[in-house]
Amino acid sequence: MSVNITNRIAKPANREAILQIDRLNLQIEWPILQIEGEILQMEQSNTADAAGLIENNTFKKID
Repeated sequence: MSVNITNRIAKPANREAILQIDRLNLQIEWPILQIEGEILQMEQSNTADAAGLIENNTFKKID
């Protein structure tokens, strides 16, 4: 969102409204970021598990 910084500073009502919107955006975005972080950890864990299985020859090539 692009906001004219002059209007943010010059008009206290606008500044307060923008700060309120920023706070609401953070309330929405923070849980999403936490979920994305958990998904990334699961993906990394699954990749590490698969690499470990391959390294330990758990998967055998069948000719």
